[in-house]
Formats: sequence, structure tokens, C-alpha cells
Amino acid sequence: MATTYGDSYDSRTAAICGIEVDSEDNAAKLGADMLRLNCQAVDARYGEGESKSFRDDLTYRFAHPYGPVTAVQAYKSLTCWLYQCSEGDVPETELYKSMERVSDALAHHIVSESSAYEAAKWG
Repeated sequence: MATTYGDSYDSRTAAICGIEVDSEDNAAKLGADMLRLNCQAVDARYGEGESKSFRDDLTYRFAHPYGPVTAVQAYKSLTCWLYQCSEGDVPETELYKSMERVSDALAHHIVSESSAYEAAKWG
């Protein structure tokens, strides 16, 4: 069973973009990979080893969110991560590119499910 993040958005969108989060193990691996890329970007921006100065313990531990995460919150959090990771060669990595596709899919989902979209004229 896929982990549901709310607002009719679930891990199927991530899977379409090549990211599997259908289990805690996969979600934990994704989180650890995302943290590693974030550290690489910090080091590229501020100098080798500087990521440790922002966070003493660079070990990632998966934890469930405090409650349902809406598509809007997921999009905003992912947008923040993408911005933080936009240094050095990180944007050229497959994970970064995949997360950009997830971000695009989330944005599409948010807009297409909105009342403003429903009210807009077709064509």
C-alpha cells in the first residue's frame, strides 16, 4: 500500500517520476539520498565540510510526518529543497532531476484540482 500524503496526491506520482516511496525502507533511502545531496550543495556553496557546521549529526532517520501532508505543503517543502540543492553539480544528478519532475507533477496536481482551475473557461 502506498503512503498517502493527502489532497489525493500519493506516492504513485513519485513512482511515475522514477522514485519509489511505497515502503518505509524506500522512503528512508530517499530521505538519506536527499540529505546527502543537500550536504553536497552546502559544501559546494560554502566550502568542503561546511554542511557539518549546519547540522552536527548528518545521519538521516526516517520518521512519519506529524499528520497528513497536503500536496501544497509537499510542493513547498520540495521547492525549498530544490532551491537549497541548486549549488555545484547537484542539479545535474538524476535524483535532483527526478525531484524536479515530482515538483512539476505536484504543481500540476495542485492547479488542476483547484476551484479556480475548475471555474476557468476551456480554450
